[in-house]
Amino acid sequence: PNPFNEATTITYTVPATGRVRLQVSTVEGRPVDTLREEQTQPGEQRYVWNTTQLAPGTYLVSLLLNDEVLTERAVKVEN
Repeated sequence: PNPFNEATTITYTVPATGRVRLQVSTVEGRPVDTLREEQTQPGEQRYVWNTTQLAPGTYLVSLLLNDEVLTERAVKVEN
């Protein structure tokens, strides 16, 4: 959920078995981190993102599934 401070849970649904990569970048497009990269099964997936070492600001979280990309904004606020 947005906004968040120390951690947030990213939930997404995978429609079919495939290669998943969950990555974070700045709004300027600079890579920050790859949170998850794996072959996964269909269904709802969850990733708890610990952001304690991340500066407050707006980030882009991208889910890459096979050849498709879904990007959402994530806003970290001060504690």
